[in-house]
Amino acid sequence: MGNLIWKIRQNETFNKAEALYAIQDGVVGVIIPLHDPRDGNWDGTVSTAEWAIGGLMGLNSVLSNAQMARLMKSISLDESDVELYQASEQQFARALVVAVEWGFKKAYVEVWAGAVGKIATAGLVNLPITQFFVRKSLEAAIKRSYDAAVATLH
Repeated sequence: MGNLIWKIRQNETFNKAEALYAIQDGVVGVIIPLHDPRDGNWDGTVSTAEWAIGGLMGLNSVLSNAQMARLMKSISLDESDVELYQASEQQFARALVVAVEWGFKKAYVEVWAGAVGKIATAGLVNLPITQFFVRKSLEAAIKRSYDAAVATLH
């Protein structure tokens, strides 16, 4: 087993450190993001507007997953790490799933379910019964959409 080598990944666009990562025997083992994905202009702080977009709209998990996928891909290309590249593709897929789930939640709960749905989505009512209602309603809506799509094929 070789020594652990730590490196800093620079963002090409903003020329700032965006991640710290470790390599051992040619394999990247640890990636630590150094940049908050909500900081859109890379000024080193999350402004009130950036915080509101990320936090109030519920985008934090989408941004974090997308950031990690991008870092994994960039570092894999820098270090010619094929396994990390493949893992970055899986991370992008997970980020996409999180984004689609977020979109469905926002579209269905806020638009179709009305004011009660907006309260539930905002996290003001985080009760098990509310979560159950939202989940069951989403399942029913998706099933109806699927059934309608399948019916057009016959």
